Amino acid sequence: MTDDFRDLNLDKLTRRELKTPEQIAKHSVEGYLETRIVERALHLLTVGDELQKISVMKNLPLLIKEDLTACIQRIIPRMQQTLPHGTTEYNMGACDAVRAVARQNLMSTDNFTKVFLQHILNSLESRDTVAADEWLNVLLDIVKVLPTNVLHTEVLPIAVNKAHISKPVPVRVTSCRILGHLALLFSPMHVKRDIIPVVISLCQDVSGEVRAAMSKELPNLASTLGLETSNYLLNHLLDLVSDEEVMVREAAVEAVADMLPRFPPDVLKTTILPLTKKVFPEIMKKEDGLLLVLAKFYGQYAIGLKNVMTVIEKGQFLQRYIQMSQLNTNTRRNKVNPYNSIVMDEDELALRLTDCRLNCAYNFPAMVVFSLDLKQDLVDTLFSIMRNLASDSFCQVRRKIAAGFYEVMKLMPKWHVALKGEFIKLLKDEIDIVLEGLVPNVANILLGLSGSNTFTSDKVESGKDVGQALFVCEKNLSDALHWRLHEELLVGFRVVPKVFHPEFVYLYFVPLLLS
Repeated sequence: MTDDFRDLNLDKLTRRELKTPEQIAKHSVEGYLETRIVERALHLLTVGDELQKISVMKNLPLLIKEDLTACIQRIIPRMQQTLPHGTTEYNMGACDAVRAVARQNLMSTDNFTKVFLQHILNSLESRDTVAADEWLNVLLDIVKVLPTNVLHTEVLPIAVNKAHISKPVPVRVTSCRILGHLALLFSPMHVKRDIIPVVISLCQDVSGEVRAAMSKELPNLASTLGLETSNYLLNHLLDLVSDEEVMVREAAVEAVADMLPRFPPDVLKTTILPLTKKVFPEIMKKEDGLLLVLAKFYGQYAIGLKNVMTVIEKGQFLQRYIQMSQLNTNTRRNKVNPYNSIVMDEDELALRLTDCRLNCAYNFPAMVVFSLDLKQDLVDTLFSIMRNLASDSFCQVRRKIAAGFYEVMKLMPKWHVALKGEFIKLLKDEIDIVLEGLVPNVANILLGLSGSNTFTSDKVESGKDVGQALFVCEKNLSDALHWRLHEELLVGFRVVPKVFHPEFVYLYFVPLLLS
């Protein structure tokens, strides 16, 4: 028996797998350093390999808690000396460490500024584009903790310098992002004086990538400027919406949606609403990338412009939404779009139109709010759209409708009888992704249907179809081994005694829960 076990080599290391004396020495430290945390970290930063240095980086918050002065005077300067020649992973580790120090408030604002800010600003010029982009993200994360005077004297000049036309496109894009974040922290006066002139220049940049980047930051400026936004940015925003580059138009359409609350009613009525009448039909004709952006933000436009529209304009706006929500490859008469010179693969087109319906499903509750005072026939058409989206072939579309189901119920009490059928259909959906959107609100939906007398607890047969659908849902989740969602559904059953007849509860729900 002993000889048999001796012959088994499963747990034995081969000579090749053993560490050489040189490797052991390289990854070991002198015994006296084990108790000197700061000295040990400094030693590893000096002679250690990359993994050891990254480990020191990640433990910087602990080192600062242990000895702040030593870290500021010895460890951090040594780290910063090695970073310009470090790998991408090495820089990523440093970025995480700086974020952690800022997030945990491990040093005063003055110390943080003196120790880290200049190095972060210098790292934006790194030849490693991935590292430079990550250092930019660090800067954008920490600007909110820096003193305003430091932002004015240290960060703003860097952003202005990077906006110069002689700088490479990625550098000018960096400037756009910094200016957008600074605008949130500056006073309106400083935004007008120091940031707006640079922003206007970037909005007119020769590079579409830069114009798109600046478009994405305009809502931040509007947040600070408030109702004065139209005085400074409106004309440039209109130019961007009509830009020759698709990426710029996409960013501008999104920016306008986010900025609607910042425009006074007269601007919405005389400028933005006519803009939508001109641009939106063109977007729907071309079916390019802008279609997805429009579908995504259509609800924001509807709510933002609702109060300045006539009944006829609201009807036209709703019809456009209905048209988008029905787009699929079967609704197209021609495989080639005469308004779009780019011929798309059939699968690519199907994916784009599916994403369009997905965004329409996301915006459905907003469109219900928008249509509350419209003619009944339009409202009825909107319900038929909900029914179609709840039966869509793409499960994510059904999930979006399921997630907004309770919200629609609250908005439209007169739909409750019809919504009951859609609720049953969604409960019986075999895809657990769809149920993820519905189950969290099952209890509230049941109470809502019961409260509107869609079914009552005074008759055994009342609500039996809903009860059976709940059992189907429970079985599907049990079979799918989706235990968290299954548990959430069972917790939702707590309202069952309030909405179903006691005999029905005793005969069907009690055995289920006891099993």
